[in-house]
Parts: sequence; C-alpha cells; structure tokens
Amino acid sequence: MEGKRLGKYRILRELGRGGMGVVYEAEHDQVRHRVAIKVIDPLLARNPEQAARVRVEGIAANLPRHPGIVQVLETDHLDGTPYIVMELVSGQSLREILLHCGGRLETQRVMRLGKQLADAFAAAHDVGIVHRDVKPENVMLTEDAAVVAGERTKVLDFGIALVPKDALMISQQSLAHESDPGQFAGTIPYMAPEQLDAQGYGAISAKTDVYQLGVLLYELLSGETPFSYTGQQGYALMMCIVQQEPKALTALRPEVPWELTQLIHRMLAKDPVQRPSMREVLSALRQIEPSGFGPLQEVSPSRVGLELSRRSQLLLGVLCSVLASALVWWLWPDSQTVTWHLDSIPSGADVLNQSGQVLGRTPWEEVRARDIGHKELRVRLSGYRTEALLLDSGRDYRRSLRLTKSDGSSPDSPQSTAR
Repeated sequence: MEGKRLGKYRILRELGRGGMGVVYEAEHDQVRHRVAIKVIDPLLARNPEQAARVRVEGIAANLPRHPGIVQVLETDHLDGTPYIVMELVSGQSLREILLHCGGRLETQRVMRLGKQLADAFAAAHDVGIVHRDVKPENVMLTEDAAVVAGERTKVLDFGIALVPKDALMISQQSLAHESDPGQFAGTIPYMAPEQLDAQGYGAISAKTDVYQLGVLLYELLSGETPFSYTGQQGYALMMCIVQQEPKALTALRPEVPWELTQLIHRMLAKDPVQRPSMREVLSALRQIEPSGFGPLQEVSPSRVGLELSRRSQLLLGVLCSVLASALVWWLWPDSQTVTWHLDSIPSGADVLNQSGQVLGRTPWEEVRARDIGHKELRVRLSGYRTEALLLDSGRDYRRSLRLTKSDGSSPDSPQSTAR
C-alpha cells in the first residue's frame, strides 16, 4: 500500500504485521504529521463484531490518559475496511530488544521498565480496562529524556481489551461475543490460568494483567517464559499453565534480588485472589533497593541529626578497626590468610558480596588473603529476611546466623561463636 491514500493520510511504509492486520507509517495531507495506522485484515473486517472492536480499541487506549499507553487519534473505515490512527512511536519492541540482548536484560533495567509498565496498567485498571494480551510484542521502548535512563515503555494493541460497558458509545449487543470475559483470547505462553480455565479460576479481571506482567518480567530476567521448560505447545502448554508450577526464577538467574523474585512468583499465583493488585506491584517495585538487598529506608527530617551522629560513631569504629587490623598485620606477618565460615538456620542460604554476586550457600567457608579493611556480606534465603554482615578482612570469622522469617518469626535459636 506504499504511496496509496487512506482518507486524509498518505501511506509511507509498512511497519509490521500481526494477526489482526497490518500497521503502516503514514503522513497527514495538510499538517504533515506522521502517524501509525493499523488496517484491519479485510477478511476479519467482514465480521460486524470485529468492526466494532476497532472503536473499542480506541476507547481502551485513550480512556486511561497515560503517557505509557499509545494514544489513538481516530478510528474510521474505507470501503468497508476499518482502520485505527495512532501516535507514531519510534523505537523497538521489547521482543526486538530481547533478540538484540541475548534473550534477557540487566536486572536494574527490568525493574525500571517494570515500574513504568505497572504504572501504565494500574492507570488502565483504575478506569476498568483490562488489556488481556501483555507480551513483549505489545510493548515499545522509545527515547524520552523526561524519564529515568531516557527510555519509556509504551503499551500497544488494546485489540482484545475488556472495556466497561458504560464507557462504550456503541450497542452492547454488537459486542456480546468480544466483550465476554470468558472468551478465549490472548497469546498462550502469556495467558493466565483463568483465561484457560474460567470455571476453575474465575472470570478474567485486572489480576489477569498482573499475571501476564509477571510472565513478561520473568522472561525479561530469565530469557524464557515460566513454562517453556516443559517443551510443550498448544493444548499441552495450556494444561501446564493451569496445573503446574513455574520453574523457580532463582534457578535461572540466581543474582536477581530475592524481593524481586518473590514478587514475580506472587504475580504468577494460580489463584487470582492470591496475586497483588497492579498498584501493589508498583509499590513493591519502588521499594526494592537497586542493590537488591531490601527496601530503601526513608529518614524523616527530625531524625537527620541522630542518623548523622550514629554514622559518625560507625565511621570512627570502622577507622579504629582498620588501625587494629594494620597492627595485627605488622606484628604477625607469618599469618597471611584468614578463614571465614558462615552457617545459617535454616541452611542453604545464599552468601552474597556487596555487588550482589553469589559466593556460595551456607554452610559456607572461604580461606582468603589477610587484608586491611572490611568486607560486607549478605545472607539471603527465600522466605526469610536478608541479613547483612561487616567482616574484618584481617580476622578469622565463624558464625551461625539465626534467620528471621519474613513474617517476623524465627526458627530455633542457634549457637553463635566468633573469634
């Protein structure tokens, strides 16, 4: 269609093809404004319900009024073929980004993009819109100096979205089939259990988008969808989604912060009731510290002086320890190594260095060169709070930690020794 006209727009080039039709870049005749136009497949356009869905897609995309959702400018038809005029988003889809990045993204980038997407979907849910088809192909990344790191996500394709009936300006009867929350629609690897088994898990709701965003984040981090390990497709894959549990994200990407992996697995809960809301997802992502070791702590202005005093005392203590370590080094040069031994109750916890690298699991031991200064280690176990340790690089160290569960309880008290 390059060079042809579609209403007041001139088609410039094809941008992509999908199951519903073809997307073109076009230019307005008078103001020379460039847009994207999705032309519905003529065969699908013969279905009156599909023609009605074009208007629904426009309403679904515009109702939230969010910068992270592509804006629909108008809907129309030419010779019986419906089309949608949208803002032109320059950039690449998340699918294209994954292909160029070896299948997965750096953790900090995933968290940053995840917050943007959760914010956009939360805005949609606030006005009753459920996308139903969250996947890498439906998210674009475009340059935007107004956001962190200069890249913004844009959610595309509300073609199968659920829209509140009171938001529609068309006959409800014309959408009787397409608006049915129990209708089978979506992309199987990203579909929630309730999309495949409404009788067992209930109707489609905003929690369906939560599940699908969980699948997307899982894929961005691990390079695969939660049930790709089964090797199944089609109906067999659908049964895996409904009946089996996804592979633990920590098994595929051990360095991902524990708080983030736990959040994603909560999003992937079979029962929609057990999933967080999209607003809760956004809040949780905002609280995960960039280093991955727990939430950021905000200090009120009234406590600034106290915190500075404590930090000064800590700094003085560290300086004294450094001087003491230097003295030991000078007095006993024959002792060139130290042994660090960590255990935990329960055992099997990850031992991480300050940069988040997993050094091993408890019981853990390392013989290292004696040095001056201190090293920070973290002990992390799923279901338990992360513990931080500051170890003297010039001393042997042996300790057994009692880990505290996330709900505040703890296992039986262990015996701890240090020398």
